[in-house]
Amino acid sequence: MVQKILVVDDDPVVQKILDQALRRNGFEVLLASSGEDGLTQAREHVPELIILDVLLPSLDGTEIAGLLQEDYKTHHIPVIYLTGLEAKEDAVLESNLEHDIIFSKPVDIEKLVAKVLEVTKKPN
Repeated sequence: MVQKILVVDDDPVVQKILDQALRRNGFEVLLASSGEDGLTQAREHVPELIILDVLLPSLDGTEIAGLLQEDYKTHHIPVIYLTGLEAKEDAVLESNLEHDIIFSKPVDIEKLVAKVLEVTKKPN
């Protein structure tokens, strides 16, 4: 069975890069460009992992993650956060997210894919 990864990012370039990299590594990729769409797709498809931009229009990444944590269907899904925030804001974000996985933009695709493989326990 092919593992599904949901990418929620409002930047079409980021979506395209992640889509290609993840598909090359054997994942099925679902794309969402808004928080609402990401939340809907997560609940409908229940992916193995969500890559979630922190700054999104209307619902931001941390709000989406909170709603997913409250839902019995999605509370178990690991999340990798992407952020373009500055260092000071990142420190606040990291303290709020505690032990979650956070990658700063621009993202090192190789490191991100390696982390996705690790989290999903998919062999290279």
